[in-house]
Amino acid sequence: MNWGPANLDTITLKDFERALKPDMFKKSDPFYTYDPSTYYNCLQKFAAVSEKADHRWLDLIEEAERPTPEILHETGCIMRDMSWNPQASRWSLAMWAAAAEMDFNPSIATLALYLVRSGMFGSSPLFKSAESRFQALAKTGQDPNALVVEGEMLRRRGTYNASIRVFQRALEVGGEDFTWAPLCEQQIAQCYRNLGKEGDALEHYRRAVKMGLEEAHEGIAMLSKDTDESYESMYKAACLNPKLFSHMAQMELDRSAELKDEGAVTEAVKWATEWSELSNVPEKA
Repeated sequence: MNWGPANLDTITLKDFERALKPDMFKKSDPFYTYDPSTYYNCLQKFAAVSEKADHRWLDLIEEAERPTPEILHETGCIMRDMSWNPQASRWSLAMWAAAAEMDFNPSIATLALYLVRSGMFGSSPLFKSAESRFQALAKTGQDPNALVVEGEMLRRRGTYNASIRVFQRALEVGGEDFTWAPLCEQQIAQCYRNLGKEGDALEHYRRAVKMGLEEAHEGIAMLSKDTDESYESMYKAACLNPKLFSHMAQMELDRSAELKDEGAVTEAVKWATEWSELSNVPEKA
């Protein structure tokens, strides 16, 4: 099975420049370490052989011209974030698959996580080799990223206690600089929430937010008994997902029902209307 033709007319150097614009990209950042043209050149090399290549597409490129696994991995991650270009996500998988063939653990785990979340794990021969490498990596119990994927798989099966243990192991192995630590905390929170342990879930959502995972604000908003904390977290969550402004509208309506001052009631209803309108604003392309 081959990747098929990669049409670069839809993914240009400008896409990479946009993804790595100055306010998002710093040369000192330990993750994105190259300029946009390096990543675009990596994609061009793939496009030249994609129509006749499988997951071993690097074999069709002269060894001296092959991108390093680090460049392949970063190219895939950048393309995955090009939400404005639906074609980019597909080709990001080719970058990770190639790096996985070079035994680059970050790509093995990242590709596996994407496949699990998309329901594609085990469904395509293009990723069979990478999936086998992931399974071998996870069995060692020493790679924190692979443990995160394993924990995700367990959570999706409904084995929440086992999932929590795996995520906790990932945090232990990953240490202080573990990039996926916020994700672990969020996943642990979701497991506790599914187990009906809302207090434990709330604690871990707060940890995830403290580590910088803004998406976890939604969990805090839904579980916190502190009205101010819930309201503030829902606002922050809605800034990422405008549909959640509808929850803010309901919060204002609930608050208005408890108010006695007519002016305060009018103000609360006004805000409810504003939030409701924001929830219907179409997302930008």
